[in-house]
Amino acid sequence: MSSFLNMVAKAKASSNNDGDFFNPNLRGTCDIERLFQHNGEKGTSVILTATIVSCEPKVDGATAHKPGSKVKKIYAISKFPTVAPGQLKGDILAIMGLREDDLSAKDIEGLLGEIFEESGSAGFELRGYRCAFDTRVIDRSAKGKDALTGVIFKHVANDEQELAARKAAVDAKLSGAKT
Repeated sequence: MSSFLNMVAKAKASSNNDGDFFNPNLRGTCDIERLFQHNGEKGTSVILTATIVSCEPKVDGATAHKPGSKVKKIYAISKFPTVAPGQLKGDILAIMGLREDDLSAKDIEGLLGEIFEESGSAGFELRGYRCAFDTRVIDRSAKGKDALTGVIFKHVANDEQELAARKAAVDAKLSGAKT
């Protein structure tokens, strides 16, 4: 058996597609599906997955995501320990419409506990939260590196009943039940 076939035969089967990365130079809205911690070969990351609600290009030639498509943002906590945690915290606060200056360290710690540890909380993994996003190109050519796509999340008002319905749909989808 060739090494390729052997590698595939020994691999753990997976059909998980957690979405494509956000494309650059877009703006729109999305519904958060999950915000979860992942411990892998490269260390600890946090992954945000979302479903596009609306999307439009900001510049000619930008490729917009179609409504219903899945997207993701990865926070490489282990790889970038001085930057990624702050980006994650900033994004969480922006999505929820909170300001760091208005919260104590204990408040923020409690909020993070609800999001990452308390599966019964309304804010668990931010499931169902609708937010706005704005993407841009981060040029790293001066450092000899490829460009990245920066994603800025913004708060939008979430009606409690609509949020609960979106969360229930995500919960059912993730549990394998039909919505």
